[in-house]
Amino acid sequence: MLILVSGTVSAISLKEHTTEEWQSILAIPDNNTMLTGLQITLDIRPDQYYLPQGSEVNISGKITTMFGPIKNAPIIMARGNDTSPAPVANLTTDDNGDFSLTDHVNSSGIVRYQAWFEGSDLKGQNLTKSYEIEITTVANSTEQKFTNLTVQEEPEQPITEPEDEIPESDDTQNESDIKQISEGSECILYSPESYISGENVTFSGSITGENQTPLPYLPVNIQKRGEDGQYTKIGDTITTEADGSFTSSYYLTGPGPLSFRALSTDDLGKDLTSNIVTLQFEKTQDFTPMARDRTGVRSIDAGLNAAILKPDENITISGWFSDGEGNGIASGRLNLYWYNFADRIWDRFRNTSEAITNDDGYYAFNVSGPNLTGISYLAVVSKKEQTGKPLFSHVLPLVVRGQTETNSSILPAVLTVKSEPSEVQVNEKALITFTLSDPDGNPLAEEPVQMYFSEDGFTWFMNGNGNLTTRSDGTVAMVDVPKKTGFHYYRGVYSGSDFFGPADSGILALIITGPENSAGNQGTENMTPENKIE
Repeated sequence: MLILVSGTVSAISLKEHTTEEWQSILAIPDNNTMLTGLQITLDIRPDQYYLPQGSEVNISGKITTMFGPIKNAPIIMARGNDTSPAPVANLTTDDNGDFSLTDHVNSSGIVRYQAWFEGSDLKGQNLTKSYEIEITTVANSTEQKFTNLTVQEEPEQPITEPEDEIPESDDTQNESDIKQISEGSECILYSPESYISGENVTFSGSITGENQTPLPYLPVNIQKRGEDGQYTKIGDTITTEADGSFTSSYYLTGPGPLSFRALSTDDLGKDLTSNIVTLQFEKTQDFTPMARDRTGVRSIDAGLNAAILKPDENITISGWFSDGEGNGIASGRLNLYWYNFADRIWDRFRNTSEAITNDDGYYAFNVSGPNLTGISYLAVVSKKEQTGKPLFSHVLPLVVRGQTETNSSILPAVLTVKSEPSEVQVNEKALITFTLSDPDGNPLAEEPVQMYFSEDGFTWFMNGNGNLTTRSDGTVAMVDVPKKTGFHYYRGVYSGSDFFGPADSGILALIITGPENSAGNQGTENMTPENKIE
């Protein structure tokens, strides 16, 4: 049950304690290492995946526990290429638990960084590692990494069965007829000469038989050449039209030239291979993919170049598709989806075609954004998963505003969200409070705030009647009484006014636990939002 409350909320402030005070409060022995909640974060600057050979990069990080940062901790910085990272430097954290290293990447190819700490809160382990950060260095320009694709290629010859003997000519058969018969079926592929990363590129072609007769309703597969020279099928199988023509489109990404071909089978069962087309990459200042975190989970990273835009303004959604073993998925197929609040389902965004990842697993969509003002949620999806279930990226919030957002007199607004308490048991109440303020922290009263709720992070419900406004202290709140263990998610959106710009609170996750004797009640009742105002 969700009960919406609009009113003043008094927050409970938690007193900060030093590590020594926590040790006394929790009765932790003096010889304990205090490593509960140990984690190492790592960052790289510049945060770009493709860097020229010889670039200087700064690797920095932080080591913390639930009691705060660890000072004077020994850190091993590791670096690797195609192999696992190996130690290259010994560092020591400062009083804030921070450490850093400057490195020059003088060799071209993949470079991976990782931080190690000889200590762990896990029994039987004494080494804690950060995520690996991966970049790629290239000689002089990003195109050098793909020089093998710039070589002029000869079209592959169609794979055909041995030709039957041509019968002796008679008075009704001339030389041109014999020439057309000997040429047989043909598959031709066309494409633009160049592309921009994230652009939707259309391929077209035709298949003809003897005497240039169009061959309708034949299957056609488009293949993309990888770094290893092998061709991989992209997209679904398409079919020729009644006139023998075919078309297909994909969102393609850089940074180098890309080569494609089409494969089919004619009406006699003979395999056909088209000519090879190569698209040159047009450099743009917008092509700056971020460094990739190598994780052990099959995942889709996604990011927006702008979270606030005008109706129909172009946006770029880009990121990485990883295979669960730390590697990017080459020629992976991804779709762009948006959440339809009316039907409460995820729909394909404007019938976009597939994005095809490059050889490193990077993808990009350059599309026209939503044309309706308000909040939209986007996600990148892999539908062809081994488990049979689509794999979603995290949700990307997008605020669409009218022309007033360009007014220089408009100030930014700040919207925050918190839960009290931050963790509840089944059937306990949690108060979710949204606070709207100006940049100086002054509350914004009588302003409409839309509140959203989700049980899975993907399916969102709008709470209330859409007319809930903040009180004098800038707050608006809801009470949640979860009925089963797991997580509940909340997000607030402020669309802005003539004086203040739009704001998004981000997603807050509430942890829901169950008492030991409540296992039989778990999952017996799904929580349904109620538009009830108190």
